[in-house]
Amino acid sequence: MINNHTKLTSCIAQHDQLCQLAHTPTTITIVGGQNTTKSTLASAITGHAKNEAFESGEGRVTQRIQKLIHNGVQYIDTPGLGFMSEDDDEALSVFDETDIFIFTHRADSGELDKEEVMLLEKTKELKNSSLIFALTAYEGKTKEGAKKIILKIKSQLAKSGLNGTPIIPVSCDMYYSGLELNCEELTANSGILALTSLIDEHSTYVTEKRGQKLYQARSNIHKTITDIKSTLKTRKKFLKSQIKAELHSLDQATQDIKLRF
Repeated sequence: MINNHTKLTSCIAQHDQLCQLAHTPTTITIVGGQNTTKSTLASAITGHAKNEAFESGEGRVTQRIQKLIHNGVQYIDTPGLGFMSEDDDEALSVFDETDIFIFTHRADSGELDKEEVMLLEKTKELKNSSLIFALTAYEGKTKEGAKKIILKIKSQLAKSGLNGTPIIPVSCDMYYSGLELNCEELTANSGILALTSLIDEHSTYVTEKRGQKLYQARSNIHKTITDIKSTLKTRKKFLKSQIKAELHSLDQATQDIKLRF
C-alpha cells in the first residue's frame, strides 16, 4: 500500500510538470559560430525586417541571449560560439529549455570545424530536442559548390551520430531582396520559406509529443488509482475473512466456557 501511494504521488507530480510544459511555448534556439547570420536569420524566420527584432551586424554584436515570442513559439538568438568564453556560457545556458535547435553555418566557410562539431554533439545529448541545420549565405556558391559542401557536412554529421539531420541552404540577403523587389522567385529560392515550413513541422511534433506524454501521465494516474482500489478490496476481503474466523473462534471459546461453568 505504501508503495502504491508513493507511486501515485510520483505520477501526480509528473502530470503536473507535463501539464505546465504543455502550456509553455515551444522553444527554438538559433546557435552557431560568430558571423554565421544567426540574428538576421532569426529576424527573417519570425517575419521581421533586418535588425527589427534581433540586432545584427559584423563582429561581436549579440552578447546576450535575445528572446521573442512569434506565433506562439519562443525564438532565442544566442551569441556566436567559439569567440569568448562568456559568450559560450550565455549561449549554452538555454540549451536545456530548447526543443528545436537551428544550427547556422556559412556555406563559404567550407566544412565544419572541431568547435562546431563539438557544439552539434552537445545538442545530441539533449534527447528531447531536435536539430535543423541551416547552411547560410549560400548565394555566393554555385549549385555544384553548395552540393559538395552539403555532402561534406552530411558526412561529418553522420560521424557525430546526427545522420538524417535536415540541411536547408538559406540566404537572408536573397530573401530580403525578394521582399524589397516583390519578387516571389527570389523569396522562394532564398530557402527561408522552406526553413519556416520545416520549423512548423517540428513545432507541431513537439506539441503532439507533449500531448501524448500528458495523456500517458493521466492514464498512469488512473491505473495507479485502480490498482490501489483493487488492493484495498482484496485487503478488505481478507480482513473480513480474518474477522469472521476470529469471531467464530471467539464463539467457540464462549461455548466452551459455558459448558465448563
